[in-house]
Amino acid sequence: MIWVAYTLAALWLLWFVYSGVMNLHRVKKAGTMTREQMILGLPFLWFGLVLDVALNWVALTVIGLEFPCEALMTARLSRWKYLTGSGWHTRWRRAVATWFCERLLDSLDPSGCHCKK
Repeated sequence: MIWVAYTLAALWLLWFVYSGVMNLHRVKKAGTMTREQMILGLPFLWFGLVLDVALNWVALTVIGLEFPCEALMTARLSRWKYLTGSGWHTRWRRAVATWFCERLLDSLDPSGCHCKK
């Protein structure tokens, strides 16, 4: 049961890193990013990337009952969000992806939609 706590903590940490990276993305897109911000942000970005891959392979494999076809969680969640079909596993994955995308990710993305088709 301790692995559930570690997984939830890792998902929270990834969301925290994601919110910071999206803010850096917003600043860069606005053309106001300084060299210092870039230098301080790069390790944050790399840490988030490693954590994203790890959680995609572990947490989403357990949650979605499938091995990943994609390296990153966003690509997998985007695929799940737009799944068609009526099987219980399809409905489950679509519901999980919709919740993650709409409740945690989309509003932090400067584009307003993180999980794109």
